[in-house]
Amino acid sequence: MKTAAVSKLKASLSEYLARVKAGGSHCDGAREADRQDCPLRRQRGGDSGSPSREGPRRTHSARLREAPQGILEDAAPGSPRRGWGESRPGGTRERLVKFWDTSAVVALCLRESHTPRVRNIAQEDRAMAVWWATPVECYSAFARLRRNDILTRAQEDQARRVVTGLAAGWTEVQPSHQVRETASRVLLLHPLRAADAFQLAAGLHWADGQPARQHFVSLDERLREAAQREGFEVLP
Repeated sequence: MKTAAVSKLKASLSEYLARVKAGGSHCDGAREADRQDCPLRRQRGGDSGSPSREGPRRTHSARLREAPQGILEDAAPGSPRRGWGESRPGGTRERLVKFWDTSAVVALCLRESHTPRVRNIAQEDRAMAVWWATPVECYSAFARLRRNDILTRAQEDQARRVVTGLAAGWTEVQPSHQVRETASRVLLLHPLRAADAFQLAAGLHWADGQPARQHFVSLDERLREAAQREGFEVLP
């Protein structure tokens, strides 16, 4: 009897270790739970099962319906580089090639289904432009995953350090009356939430109002559609 019990225990342990090594099924339930969890974006008192008329949730929303596998990227790609608006030797101005929405930045910090694609984009051109509030939006996404027991506190801290490393080299579009006015305008044309409108407005400001042949990197479907309608080439 003792030998049979030990054999059964060994078999159960082997099966558990195999699941963990393969990525772990413990995240599957968290993925479904995260679909229902959006305390910062959902209107309180409403029907949690009905989609908002204002559009999809932000980074901590549609994209996080595919929750990260719980394995953080070891380091941020790239290194500090000259920002948009700074001068090259000889007086020429350098233009960053791609504007990154928060949803794509988060995918650089966590290993998930979209990570290989956004990593390839970052490796092709490591110059990044982002909206001023992007770091805080990233931190909000990480905190939600930690509250849902998908990330540990240590993993959350590591993800925040990756954002800090990226921020050392990217260029941030700062708040201004012009950005606010553009955000107000795009809300008349596209079904976006306020945070999405500011992301798109920041991208348009970065592009000097001429988005044609400029790249907008985003994983948020509603924001991707709006950016494309404004004239951006949307990646991935």
